[in-house]
Amino acid sequence: MSVPSHADVIVLNRRPGPELRPGDLISERRPLRAPDPGEVVVRNLVTRVDPYQLRMLRGSAEVTPLAIGEPVPANCVGVVVRSEDPGVPVGTQVATYTGWQSYATTRIAPTEIADPSLGGPVEWLSVLGTTGVTAYVGIHDIGRVQAGDSVLISAASGAVGGVAGQWRSRWTARRCGTRWNQRVCRYLSVVMLGTISLAGGCRRP
Repeated sequence: MSVPSHADVIVLNRRPGPELRPGDLISERRPLRAPDPGEVVVRNLVTRVDPYQLRMLRGSAEVTPLAIGEPVPANCVGVVVRSEDPGVPVGTQVATYTGWQSYATTRIAPTEIADPSLGGPVEWLSVLGTTGVTAYVGIHDIGRVQAGDSVLISAASGAVGGVAGQWRSRWTARRCGTRWNQRVCRYLSVVMLGTISLAGGCRRP
């Protein structure tokens, strides 16, 4: 596969306020480092936008702040286009934390190989990635949900909450979710096929 000499990168230009404004993030073309032994070059196909990223951009104390000029960190799924790691050949689908950049030079851990027979880039970025793992651990490992249990899912319309609700269905447990407004209630009723009870009824905030 052809490998470019530069990558397109979205970097932090200045600390944002309550919301992002033009100029807080900028796009740059940066040299793409050739891989050392044991490394690969990944072409990122999809990436994530998550709430925690804004706290990193702001430099909030509860997260590791992002330095000015650094690429926005994020989970990504891509394909290896150059390899100096015999265990990760060209064409391998991988799930990495390489951030908002078109190409990245990195090492690949065994847990970062994203088996395409299980899902494509979008699935590995969501239900097969940290979102799905978080939901599964909460429902199965920590909650130890059994058939007939009642399960309260906070933020039931969110990424993790939505997957947790579907994991709940696997054990035929009763589900109760919290939500913000009528629009979210309608979304839950349609997407969850009416199998979710909404705590406290639907009221506008």
